[in-house]
Amino acid sequence: MPNPNPAAPPVNVNFGYAKTDKVRFEKYGICTTNPDQAVDPDYASFGLSVLSQNLGQCPLSLIDNNGVLYTLELKSGPPYPYENAFGPNTHAPIDCSGNTPGTPGAGWCDGIFAYSQKPVGRGPDVSFVITPAPQQPPPTPR
Repeated sequence: MPNPNPAAPPVNVNFGYAKTDKVRFEKYGICTTNPDQAVDPDYASFGLSVLSQNLGQCPLSLIDNNGVLYTLELKSGPPYPYENAFGPNTHAPIDCSGNTPGTPGAGWCDGIFAYSQKPVGRGPDVSFVITPAPQQPPPTPR
């Protein structure tokens, strides 16, 4: 008998930074603007499965080690464009309106993209949301 309430397709949210960056994400939140989950520095990502009709009530949030808050929402669920690169099509599923214009969060959000890809072999498509690292301070002169 088919499941009358199937789960939404999963999305892997990957956030960029290196463990050696001066500014790094420390916590993330799913369906909240108050990040409450510690980031694993060896695996800076999390899985997400939210039904499309609930996406507008599910902000994703991150906070960095300087206390700067970053937010995004997904306008749609997968599948996303089959293009593993930032561009107008892959940025279109991202809603950055939770960030105040001109803030680090707004600039960060403008670089996020979402894409799907066909699996190798059998199985469902896999989908990703890729975020950039937080803005880093300028390098110190030598």
